[in-house]
Amino acid sequence: MDHAEQSELPAAVDSPRVLHRAYDRSDRIFRRITVGAAASSLVVMGLIAVFLLIQARPAIAKAGFGFFTHFEWSPDGTPAIYGIASSLYGTVVMSILALLIALPISVGTALFINEYAHRRVRRGLITLIDLLAAVPSIIFGLWGREFLQPKLNGTADWLTHYVGWIPIFKTKVPIFGSSIFVSSIIL
Repeated sequence: MDHAEQSELPAAVDSPRVLHRAYDRSDRIFRRITVGAAASSLVVMGLIAVFLLIQARPAIAKAGFGFFTHFEWSPDGTPAIYGIASSLYGTVVMSILALLIALPISVGTALFINEYAHRRVRRGLITLIDLLAAVPSIIFGLWGREFLQPKLNGTADWLTHYVGWIPIFKTKVPIFGSSIFVSSIIL
């Protein structure tokens, strides 16, 4: 059979070209579903932002730009004071400190599991990490507040005594109730 006769034969169903076309179609469908899911997530987040802005409009109208710069929140006071600066400051500082604490631990754990742990130990550790990931983070937060925070208060008082001039180590900050450092460890 020469080359001209081969080109007239129909392509086999499981030829690479037919399979490639099938994968292309399924890839396009998957890509569209993924883009749709991502777009719907962005739309939902945008709707949540719009809802929060609408609901916060009375407080922002009353406080003006001071809503973002005042450190006191007293809506029942005379006059009412609306300020979220302390919450913004605490959230940003605690998140940065929590990342600085968690990053070396998580990278070290991943490196140990992947590079150094024996195969049998690795399986158990991976299972343990998967089980920990399945627990909702609010459970860890409540455990940290109820169990870990009382145990860290002595350390926090010691840090306040020696390095209390650094704001994150101050205990009994009226805005936060505990030191930002202890809250970051829990976070």
